[in-house]
Amino acid sequence: MEEKNCRYFLINLRNAGKKPGQKQNPAGKRILWKEKKPVLPPQPIKVTHNFVITKRSGILHDRECFCVRRIRHGRQINKIEPDTEVRFCKWCQRKAVVRNGVKDVSDCEICEKFFDEKQVSTSLLTRLFVEKGAEAEMVPVGIQIYCGDDYWRIRWKNEKGASVLEHNNYVRTIEGERYFTKGYHEQHIRPNTVTSALRYLMAYDYTAHHREAAKKKVSHEYEKSAL
Repeated sequence: MEEKNCRYFLINLRNAGKKPGQKQNPAGKRILWKEKKPVLPPQPIKVTHNFVITKRSGILHDRECFCVRRIRHGRQINKIEPDTEVRFCKWCQRKAVVRNGVKDVSDCEICEKFFDEKQVSTSLLTRLFVEKGAEAEMVPVGIQIYCGDDYWRIRWKNEKGASVLEHNNYVRTIEGERYFTKGYHEQHIRPNTVTSALRYLMAYDYTAHHREAAKKKVSHEYEKSAL
């Protein structure tokens, strides 16, 4: 046994009953007690990224979640990839989803407040910013969202809270391809809500959109010629 952490005294039981001056047997060491090093409680993980995933349960937490201070072991990431299966913390899922979607982290609080005011559900935001991998940015006239290959803008229409969805301008070539130009054009959707706008831009597909438009044009020309 190591002696550096022990306290002991010298004793030999064979010397019991012997008077002072009599020959004493060599004394041996007897342990009184052993000192134990103080055990410090495990320290919480030091957060350096946007999200923390616990090692045991695999639950993802936003860096500002109150549960993070209880996490001792886990890994950290800055971005949730679209093809990643994620188990979100029920307390901070909305904040984590918005943080994953904003282009500038400083816009996180403003974007979250905007979606709260427009009553956009957390499940819809999860589809937009995690599954679709969209990216949002606050602009002076509203909020700009990059989804797929297209830029969209939800612009404030008036002070009463009405808004309008706008799509980036582009020119269609003879081969059916397109190239983008400056500016936006309005999308006439109903009902005119932010939730409807987000669902529309997530479902948008350039090829399918023009295929449907071509069918409507042919049908309209046929009806016109039949008159």
